[in-house]
Amino acid sequence: MKLKAETLFDRVSEIKDPRIERTKLHSLKDILVIAMCGTICRANNWEEIADFGESKREWFASFLELENGIPIYDTFRRVFILLEAVGEIQLIIYAL
Repeated sequence: MKLKAETLFDRVSEIKDPRIERTKLHSLKDILVIAMCGTICRANNWEEIADFGESKREWFASFLELENGIPIYDTFRRVFILLEAVGEIQLIIYAL
């Protein structure tokens, strides 16, 4: 039996990416999954989420794309600001 990761991926896939296509270095799914896992593991800010992602890079690479590695803290911050601005933040909370 698989963990609920598939459900999390399904929920994350429902969220529209508010970024401009040409500015995307990391998939929205990668950013959201790392941020959610980091938050569950007590990361309290964007720097800690990015550090958590780096510390678990090998594990995340086993199921995420990570085409350009782990996003830096500012990427997490900017994406969540955009998601909040377009009202998608409610779907993220629902996904948890």
